[in-house]
Amino acid sequence: MPCGTMVSQFVLQALYVGNPADHGAAALEVLTSDAKNSWLHMLKQGATATMEMWTRDEKPNLTWSHVWSASPGFIIPWFLFGIQPLEPGWAKMSIKPAPGALEHGEFYLPTVKGTIAAHFAKRRSGGLQLKVVLPLGTEAQVSLPRLHLARSDLAMTVDGVVADCVEDGDHYQTVSAVGPGEHVLELASR
Repeated sequence: MPCGTMVSQFVLQALYVGNPADHGAAALEVLTSDAKNSWLHMLKQGATATMEMWTRDEKPNLTWSHVWSASPGFIIPWFLFGIQPLEPGWAKMSIKPAPGALEHGEFYLPTVKGTIAAHFAKRRSGGLQLKVVLPLGTEAQVSLPRLHLARSDLAMTVDGVVADCVEDGDHYQTVSAVGPGEHVLELASR
């Protein structure tokens, strides 16, 4: 990480938002790095909560419980899994995973409407499957990354049925209204 802990969240956000073509690969490398300026290095130093700085070299009297150093706590749900509110009270949300090199991932996000669950798995065909559970009274705009699939040969399904979707830039396909309940979305070659 080329900066201190306080601004690390902005670096991670820029990596997720600034290069949608890599689907989160660069940001995931930073999140999982064990270099000197990293969260894994904090753990290697014995931290049980996020430290004020990356190392004691930067601040000899550092303390060990700083929320501003805990960027992965919101970066993972908001950017890696892409779960963000679009309306107050989570009535409408966006789910737009950016898995990078991860083959699969699962996250549960408690909200005032209930818990949102998201589980993604890459397919051997090069596509992505996303299982979501949405609470009552919610609706999601769901976007799946094209990954390495050819743009002209895509089919997006919701619960096994081909869905109407739109291109979200050059790198995602989006279904605008997925209702409450459990759903399986998949983007794959036809």
